[in-house]
Amino acid sequence: MRSPFCLSRLTAISLTLIAAPALAQDNGEARAGDRDPGIVVQGERPAGEVDGTAVRAQARSIIAPESRATTYIEAVARFQRPICPGVVGLTPGNAQDVIERIYRNAEAVGLEIDDAPGCTGNVWVIIVNDAGAVFDQLRRENSFLLRGISHFARNRIEEQTGPTRAWNAIQLRTEGGMPVESINTPWMMSRLRANVREDIELSVVLIERRALARFDAYAIADFATMRLLTQTRPPTGDVAYDTVLQIFDETAAMPATARLSAFDLAYLRTIYDSHRMAPSTAVFGRVGRRMERDLAAAAGDSR
Repeated sequence: MRSPFCLSRLTAISLTLIAAPALAQDNGEARAGDRDPGIVVQGERPAGEVDGTAVRAQARSIIAPESRATTYIEAVARFQRPICPGVVGLTPGNAQDVIERIYRNAEAVGLEIDDAPGCTGNVWVIIVNDAGAVFDQLRRENSFLLRGISHFARNRIEEQTGPTRAWNAIQLRTEGGMPVESINTPWMMSRLRANVREDIELSVVLIERRALARFDAYAIADFATMRLLTQTRPPTGDVAYDTVLQIFDETAAMPATARLSAFDLAYLRTIYDSHRMAPSTAVFGRVGRRMERDLAAAAGDSR
């Protein structure tokens, strides 16, 4: 068993806003406690028919508005250190299933994990009664969960709607890992290289318990994976390919799967396969090719 779920330093959050519900037991999906079904690449189109232009457009549409990657020349934020997930507001068994699934997802996209007992949580899934109210409270208290989040970014998080809120604390660093505040020499950049790398130090997602009724632990973990391992938001409007980012969108039709989709996996794998100084335009331009390769490989395995 890996690192257990814990409240850790999060007990400072009002317990009136945090619940500990069991997940739905009649949603037709794998129940918490069942064997993790693993990560299965599923595509909406046959292998070889991926529309690279549509994939690239969708990749750019899910960038969080506070991310510097919204410009074409900046690097895409990602973890450079191993991740250690923590869960608040679920029963121990469900919380452990979420943690295990996030670990599995992280390994699948090429991210290192820290599964030592008592590891310091840097990826948090927090189940609450009212996501907006909890975020407002955290902001008033200047919680450690918001350290490193600029005033601008806090305002953009406050503008998020629906039953979730998510954010990532970013530290800008040189390629060698030195914080940019201590650099006095000009930064080097080109069309193939951003001037700084963007390290995620801490990620948090708040999910309202009322939104959990249709989903199991793996769906929650897969959604959290997409919100926490890089800076994303649910897409607005129609999308060309399924994404687990839509499962809590109360205005969208249910996606074909409440799991990481072929698009989601290709998106994350491309980010973590790319050079850490690669500009976003180069990274997102490769997502379609990665998706095409993944689908072809999955089709081969199924024969």
